[in-house]
Amino acid sequence: MARYDQEDREDDILGNMVVLGVSLVVIAAVVIGVVAGIDNPKDDHVGTGNNTTTLDAICAQTEYKESCISSLQPVGNQSEVIVYFKAAVNATVSEIALAMEKLKVDDGTLSDEGERMALQDCIELLDLCTKELESVNMLVNSSPTLFYNDSVDARSSLSAVITYQRTCRQGFKEFESTYNMDGVLQRSSELSSNALAIIYEHSENDDKKAESLVPPRRSTYELQGGLHDGYPAQMILAGDRKLSQYHSFRKLGGRAPNAVVAVDGSGQYTSIFAAIHSYPNGHKGRYLIYVKSGVYYENVIIAKNMPDIFMYGDGLNETIIAGNVMQGGTAYRRATLSVIGEGFFCKDIGITVPTQYYGGYTVAAVKVLSDKAAFFNCRIIGTTSSIFALAHRQFFRNCEIYGATNIVSGDAALVIQHSDIILTESNLVGKASVIASQARSDRRESTGFVIHGCNIYRDKSNNTIDIDQTPQVQSDSTTYLGMAAQKFSRTIVMESSLGDLIRPEGWYGNPADRNRATEHVTFVEYGNKGPGAQTKMRVNWPGYAFISNRDDVLRYTAGRFIQAQTWLQGTVVPFQEGFFS
Repeated sequence: MARYDQEDREDDILGNMVVLGVSLVVIAAVVIGVVAGIDNPKDDHVGTGNNTTTLDAICAQTEYKESCISSLQPVGNQSEVIVYFKAAVNATVSEIALAMEKLKVDDGTLSDEGERMALQDCIELLDLCTKELESVNMLVNSSPTLFYNDSVDARSSLSAVITYQRTCRQGFKEFESTYNMDGVLQRSSELSSNALAIIYEHSENDDKKAESLVPPRRSTYELQGGLHDGYPAQMILAGDRKLSQYHSFRKLGGRAPNAVVAVDGSGQYTSIFAAIHSYPNGHKGRYLIYVKSGVYYENVIIAKNMPDIFMYGDGLNETIIAGNVMQGGTAYRRATLSVIGEGFFCKDIGITVPTQYYGGYTVAAVKVLSDKAAFFNCRIIGTTSSIFALAHRQFFRNCEIYGATNIVSGDAALVIQHSDIILTESNLVGKASVIASQARSDRRESTGFVIHGCNIYRDKSNNTIDIDQTPQVQSDSTTYLGMAAQKFSRTIVMESSLGDLIRPEGWYGNPADRNRATEHVTFVEYGNKGPGAQTKMRVNWPGYAFISNRDDVLRYTAGRFIQAQTWLQGTVVPFQEGFFS
């Protein structure tokens, strides 16, 4: 794939670009019956939440029926679906609060340092759960279309709640701890799943429908030939529209960045840490951080209370966040760049794990929990879990992603588009080389990984990033497209170029546990090319599919899967809402 740093040509494109207005067509929901036991057939429209149903009927659709009945009993034996849903969410809030109180009490009783760090991670993760549930309650109270158009936001938050609790439990397992975190979180995990089941079963969503009602439109900006140098229009104030005409904000005669970082002292700050902590409490709108060329040996955290940060550099070869040595801790803690605040954008920056971790234990170059986060023209270098896409909706475009195994891991709804995924030398003996290790644990989660229009290959160009941080590339090892990190793992590879490093069977399953581990997965290939795209010898699993009918994969395009048009449409951010061809 060609590199994406052709500033002059792209500036001309941007300078002469005319943004076309596009209107959305609202599709009416299909009228169908809801569930057995409904006593009011006159109001059985799926997607309103106003249907009347019974306690037994609502709980029959959940995975944990006993927990469902006991938690919703106070509502009564008959009520509206939305009333049961709100009660399910509030019951989860209460149970999370009880679990957090227990952890705070136990925090002072653990003697093992690793266990203490894992417990502190859990307190942080449960606090995030509480905030997610609060956002769902806000949707319940404010959105008349919660069980139709807005169900995707509620499902995203509830999927995150499930993921955060599982991440908490995994932290203790890393240290082989005897602390009974499974017991502490058992009921809250069950109630989270039940709340997700209720909105899933009573709303319109693509996971319930095999085909979409209307094909996704090609993005306005793709119709204009595709851009590689876009900035979100919503971060531009009135009078500053000329921002989008330039490659870098340093060329602007308009709005300046809120913070400038320069390792040589020529900016307001010499560290990204200091610039981020200049973020004012309660700030509204985009907060622009310009990071000048240089190598920044630090671990960067974008906190939950720092939404809408846009961080950009001088180029993926020029501005490099190289990380700092991290001693101990869980995999959740170990990342060069950790992003939690919603709406984070990153552009023209290289992000790498410290050299000490090549071939060592899991350290992510990028860990993302942010909803509606996007990375453009970035280089991301790691070994295991280069991208730890933990939760929510994320989009990567025009990026170079290096790694050796489990290159992309986590449980986000993630689309990687028009990027290079490059396999590197692994010193992890006995580890299979895998591109995607997706961790969807509940079949109703809205999560999964989509690799769309990408190149997957071994790099033979001896590419470097000036600080000798690029690992040695593989010479002869073979690679799998994905594996099942959890029971309902979901990975889609479509319209991509697959090099000869891809094994003929395509997908990895642990031979000792292959049948159980692959029964419920969703592994899909569509429209790929290259020597690694031959499917004659692919795995014969119930969850694997080679699809030739594009209608069957419409729901995995960016417009449908992460609702890209709702947060990227109307901007100059390049994205493909539908198919490339």
